[in-house]
Amino acid sequence: MYQQITTWLVFALLGVSLLALPACNRNSINIQKLNLTDLEGNKVALSNYKGKRVVLNFWASWCGQCIMDKKWMDKAQKELEGEDIVFLAVSEEDIPVIKRFKERRNYDFTYLKIHQNIKTLGIFYIPHTFILNKEGELVFSHNGVLQWNQPDYLSILKGE
Repeated sequence: MYQQITTWLVFALLGVSLLALPACNRNSINIQKLNLTDLEGNKVALSNYKGKRVVLNFWASWCGQCIMDKKWMDKAQKELEGEDIVFLAVSEEDIPVIKRFKERRNYDFTYLKIHQNIKTLGIFYIPHTFILNKEGELVFSHNGVLQWNQPDYLSILKGE
């Protein structure tokens, strides 16, 4: 009986921990301190984009939903041309894999490699998109595919 209660208690605590972990990580991460490089290996700081809205889209080349999300995001980016918005496609994959994806697809995103485990950001599923306002503050977070070129989402991208 004691062993059954102990086992149940361990699983209950583990379950509660796993549910709370994503929210805790997302609230405590300093998004400005991401360890990012461009496809040439040069460090990239999000502070370089101050004064622009930043769309950080976390993805992987093997992820079918990420590819679908990229299609909608590309359409949105084209509709928002001339706005102060930069679209950053961020992946944990090796740079040659990211480059191959970029060469095969005709999307005009800035592709970056992150040198951190994205789970520390509270990202357990991709695609995941963060939007930062012009001051570099996190104002939007979404897990999953969105039709970014639809009016409601274009408004979110523009900060309306």
